[in-house]
Amino acid sequence: MYEVTINVGANAKNYWAFLHFEDKEGKVHSREVSGEREATINGNYLQAMTEAFGVLNKACMVKVRCESDYIVACFQNGWVTRWEKNGWIKPNGKPPRNLEEWKCLREKMAPHSVVFEYVKGER
Repeated sequence: MYEVTINVGANAKNYWAFLHFEDKEGKVHSREVSGEREATINGNYLQAMTEAFGVLNKACMVKVRCESDYIVACFQNGWVTRWEKNGWIKPNGKPPRNLEEWKCLREKMAPHSVVFEYVKGER
């Protein structure tokens, strides 16, 4: 199973992700995805990750490095899993912001084994 690192970044107008992995022969590969989109910063982080996972055509072990402590906490603390199990409703009875982006990302992540790492100052 390939090991892939995805470094993601975003602001209110742009998003980007850099994927890095090593193939069976030891050759290092990189790929960038990016785009412009007027959205919340967290919405753009989710878009960057969704597009990055869309590049992967086989199940991989993925490390996502992200500067958004909120996005990382949502996964590390199991919030996203609970929202999904509860019909995408948070404990306050409301859906999370950027609901469609969360759903799309979860679908793209499904075949992979994923860990998240908060990285301060990566922008």
